[in-house]
Order: sequence, then structure tokens, then C-alpha cells
Amino acid sequence: MKTKFLILCCCCLCNCYVFSQIVVSTNGNVGVKTGSFTPLSPLSIKTQGNSDQIVSIEADSSRHYGLYSMNNSYFNTGSQSSYGLWGRALCSTAFTMGVWGASYLSSPSSSGRAFGVQGRAGNATSGYNIGVAGIVSGTNNGAGILGGTGDITYSIDSRYAGYFAGNVKITGTITSPSLNTISDYRLKHNIENISAKSVKSILKLTPVHYNLNQVYIEEQSDTASTPHGFFADETDFEKLHYGLIAQDVKQIFPELVSEDGNGYLSVNYIELIPILISAVQNLSEEVKMLKEEKEYDKSKKIIKSGNTQKSANAVLYQNTPNPFNQTTKILYELPVDTKEAVLYIYNMQGLQIEEYQIFTFGSGAITISGGHLDAGMYLYSLVADGQLIDTKQMILTK
Repeated sequence: MKTKFLILCCCCLCNCYVFSQIVVSTNGNVGVKTGSFTPLSPLSIKTQGNSDQIVSIEADSSRHYGLYSMNNSYFNTGSQSSYGLWGRALCSTAFTMGVWGASYLSSPSSSGRAFGVQGRAGNATSGYNIGVAGIVSGTNNGAGILGGTGDITYSIDSRYAGYFAGNVKITGTITSPSLNTISDYRLKHNIENISAKSVKSILKLTPVHYNLNQVYIEEQSDTASTPHGFFADETDFEKLHYGLIAQDVKQIFPELVSEDGNGYLSVNYIELIPILISAVQNLSEEVKMLKEEKEYDKSKKIIKSGNTQKSANAVLYQNTPNPFNQTTKILYELPVDTKEAVLYIYNMQGLQIEEYQIFTFGSGAITISGGHLDAGMYLYSLVADGQLIDTKQMILTK
């Protein structure tokens, strides 16, 4: 059994009559709607509702509000709080949401604006104006705010204030005490040493300093289309910046340059660091070799016998060049009375792979060819009359 109420309102100011119909079903469901209908929700407004919904409201065609709630308690003081809209769903083993908002079209459109949830706050106590606040409570993993470019089906591995599955773009400044980049070897393959060519290419980059330009981007076609700035309004355009020009970097390291949807380029400065480290290591090795060669010239003791130069000390020097990709030369000094000497080559596992018998004592050199060896790091040791003189490292690149 349904009970119908007919309400007649007369407004003298506008000379119009409004007819509204309230339906109360035998199960207690209440509906507000013109025409004959059966309310399926406990409260249905302009819609038949659904038995799974407590309140079902259809948007007004003139105002476009599915639900409009306003709290006019402006003057609450002390510990009191006021809520324009408050939603709570008791957490259980099922899928629960305190507040759920959706604004979605089944196919792309070139007009309109869609916000699933929008929050705005301002002019309260300074520091306490929060447009949207998200907090993860309890002890289980989760995120205060979750953002994704697809369906939210992510299992979050720890506890985060914010978790974003997809690219994130920020037009302002990021302030953080640290910045971590995922670098676990278990997440990588095809791991190789940085090539000497890449190390030399870093010298072709031109560091510059500059000021930023504000540029304005036209949005997609829309009835209310307006351009917006690429950078945040509060960006300091007078501040001097230091960096590289992305177009220049792209010619040398194209894999370190990305292009956004507006065609502007960005540089992955983080991945330039390993190349810089490799360049510094090579420079340090070259400086070391120059020092050793200088010490060699200063400290060697030459005993001249005819046209033969002979040394009174046993010394093993760093190979040059190092790293090398074809051949390298190893200098040594051996006493003139040495009876037997051998130069051994080992891989990093300690396995001997080559040996060179030495028959010329005094000042000498051995040339090593890397053509038949794999790229990597090797050890070489000089043994004279059964005694280890020294061991050094050399690097072969391909």
C-alpha cells in the first residue's frame, strides 16, 4: 500500500504553482517525485532509488547538484566542529568507502570539466587551510592519498602519506630532506659498465645558467577555454638557475631526455651522476698513473753497462692506458741479478688466465692484448725469484 500526499504551494510574487508528490510505501520508504512510482530506497528524491542505497537523489536539471549540503554554523567556537558533509563507512572485510565521488564519461569529450572529488579551503588560521586531507591510520600498510592513472587495484607495500602509480608532474618546487631512486640489482638486467665512449661524451655537454620564462598553454577546445601558465604563479622568474639545455643533451644522451604532452623537454639529471662518477674515476686513475710515472723517473736507479739500462730495485707500475680496449703496456723494474721473473694475469675470481715469462731484467715493459679477453676488471702480479713484488688492477672495455 502506498500513501500519496499532494502539496499545493502558491507564491504570490512569481504567480506560479508548484505541485509535489510524496509517496510513503508500506515498508516505510519515502519518495519525493512527480508521477506514480515506488521508492526503492528509504529516501528517494526525483528518482526511484535502489534497494542498496539509503538515500538516492537525482541531479536537478537546472542546478546540476546531485547533492548539495551546507552548514551555516559559522560561529562554532572552542572544540566544536562543523561539517558541510560527513561520510563514514564502517571498515570490514568488504570494500568500504567513507565518501565516493565519480565524474566520468564513457568516451572522450573535448569540453566540460570532470572532478571526482574537489576540496577547497581558505582564510582559516594560517597553516590550517587544507583543501583535501587524507590520513592512513592504524598499523597496516596504506596511503593517506592514492593516485593512479588506471583502476585502483594497487597493493601498497608500506605506509605512505601519498602513493602515486603513474607519472607525477609538479610545476613548483619540491622540498625534501632526501630523494631516493630505486636501484636494487634484483630489479635490473643487462647490467654493464659505462662505456668509455659515454664517459668522453660527458665532456661535450655545456653547463649554463639561466632564468625561467613563463609560457601559457592553450587548453583543449571548450566553451570556457582559457590558457594557463606552465609554471606556478609564485615561481621566482628572477632567480638564477644552473643546468643543461635539454635539446643539447638529447643529441648526446637521448635516453636521458623526455618530452611531455605539450612538447617541452626535461632532463634526467639523476642518471647523469653515474656517468660523472665514471669520468671522475678515470681522471683519478690517469692522475695516479702520471704520478707513478713521475716517481718512476725520479726514483729509478740506473746502472749503465754499455747501452743497457739496469735497475737495482724491483718495481711494478700501473698499466697504461687504463682502462684500455685493445692493448696496454705494463712497465717494470727488476734487479740485474734477478734469476727468474714472471708476470701473471688473473680474473676477479682469482683464476690465473695468462702468464708472461720475463727474460729482460732492469727496465722493461710487457704489452698485453685484450682482443681475446672479455671486458671487465683483471689483476696482474709480478713475481721475481719466488717473491711477490706487487699486484695491480687493470680494466678492459669493449
